Amino acid sequence: MNSKINLEGVRGWLLFLCVVLTVLTPFWTAVFIAADWVASNQYFEAVGGLKETVVRNAVAKVVLAVFSVRAGVALWRRSRSAVADTITYFVMLIVYALVSPFYFAANLESTVVASEVRDSGITQGIATTFVALVWIAYLLFSKRVRATYNHSTDAPVDDSSVLKDVPSKTMKGACPCCGGPVEGDVCWSCGARL
Repeated sequence: MNSKINLEGVRGWLLFLCVVLTVLTPFWTAVFIAADWVASNQYFEAVGGLKETVVRNAVAKVVLAVFSVRAGVALWRRSRSAVADTITYFVMLIVYALVSPFYFAANLESTVVASEVRDSGITQGIATTFVALVWIAYLLFSKRVRATYNHSTDAPVDDSSVLKDVPSKTMKGACPCCGGPVEGDVCWSCGARL
């Protein structure tokens, strides 16, 4: 029980992940969108489809940044769906990273520019996928994440120690959401108000 208390909370790598998701990702998204625009706007008329591709890519990056902030805030606030939201964000990021080079290259009229976009995108996509998979593994297997968000995972939770402290006359059955013990109108396991 002491190890759970010591690990519980948004600290260490979990805090770093929150900062990455809520601060660094939106910042770098804005920087990369601006850099893409500056680097490519001089070729908009020469390369058919380039302007549309840059705009679509910027929109996709903004959508991902919004999901990143949402996931980071959920982690920081220790919301019930925080881990699932963050894993969903990383899966979306992986799909974007692996599909976007081919999608955006296919929309360009110049085969030379398209192959450059595709090749650089594949390299970036592989690196992004690796980083996202590392964070997913951290979220799934970290003791700190498990201690902080034990109500957010599908892992079985040992409620026996909690049940010992609950006077039986206040128990009102099992929570319909998670099956945990209910006292008053609140589930002890998931915090749902009934």
